[in-house]
Amino acid sequence: MAGLRFWFCIILVLVSLTCHEARALDSFQSKRTQAFAETAREIIRVSMRKQEINGGFYRTHRLSPGGPDPKHH
Repeated sequence: MAGLRFWFCIILVLVSLTCHEARALDSFQSKRTQAFAETAREIIRVSMRKQEINGGFYRTHRLSPGGPDPKHH
């Protein structure tokens, strides 16, 4: 009985594999790469605008810690 189940599973897997077709990824990859590059350019543009508004890349907006002992930090 276990042998019959094993062969049934093997046949089922083989039949399911033959039902599917492969497709070329060239057109899909090029479209995906172009979309990725365009998204990256837009993110860089927005980041540059944001940095110009905030006053540059190297300026921090972090506040020094306060509290009972500010020299501790």
